[in-house]
Amino acid sequence: MKNKKAHQRDQLIMEFGILIQPYAELDKNPNPPTANDYRKAVAKVQGGVDALLSNFKKFTTFASDISFNNEYIQFYKFINSTQSNITQMAETANISIPLEKTHQNFKEYYTVTIDNFKKHLNKIPIEWKSEIFDANTPFTAYLRIREVLAVINERFDYFDRYLKEDFFILFLKLLNRDIPVRLVTTQGKCQGNNQYGVKAVTSISKLAFKQFTDYQLVEVDKKILHDRFLRVDDKIFNLGPGTEGAGIALTHFGPSDDSPETHQKFNDIILQGKKVH
Repeated sequence: MKNKKAHQRDQLIMEFGILIQPYAELDKNPNPPTANDYRKAVAKVQGGVDALLSNFKKFTTFASDISFNNEYIQFYKFINSTQSNITQMAETANISIPLEKTHQNFKEYYTVTIDNFKKHLNKIPIEWKSEIFDANTPFTAYLRIREVLAVINERFDYFDRYLKEDFFILFLKLLNRDIPVRLVTTQGKCQGNNQYGVKAVTSISKLAFKQFTDYQLVEVDKKILHDRFLRVDDKIFNLGPGTEGAGIALTHFGPSDDSPETHQKFNDIILQGKKVH
């Protein structure tokens, strides 16, 4: 299957999120967990460590003689050191270190752990290939687009003259709220079933603006936009009919020209557009 590595990366993110759920519960606990709470969490997580490591090994393997073995070893050490460090917190909790201080240390360590997991994923190169989705495959197309968003570090830009509310629900909710976001669309219409553009998304966009650290809805002339494009960090993807129409009919999806000159053209579109909020 094309873009298999992107799919594996997305699955690893999901698996890791499920695996560390016991730690997420400790992190959100308003009261300092006890030493036994930490021990129980470590035991629950340990049950799924082998499966995660096995899948990460597959992610780092490209052929029988091509494997990012060093990156796998680093990930292996990262997972095991995480377990060891939280076990150590349990051993010192309320003995040499007060529970309140242990909880504070754990919360800081938990945040670092999430960041380090993403860094390990980013060490494995993802080379996207163009593909054609057959008609009547909108869910497949949605999953592939979502895999593009699996790990974002610098920016998320979407250019669509027919931007609709569904985009916010299907894709924007997946993003880290600290990622810079630029949504570029036209003035649009909001009449009956013909709803798109700024007029159609203003209300939900205002909510996103309040929650994201760096967010803009940008209005441009309809003559400027034709094809739909998605920019994630330094990669630009062509989306054919847009996110809401991908896979309904025969649809092209894949990497586009991401030269410095092309990036500058997209930057100029954003800068010269009208910032709605």
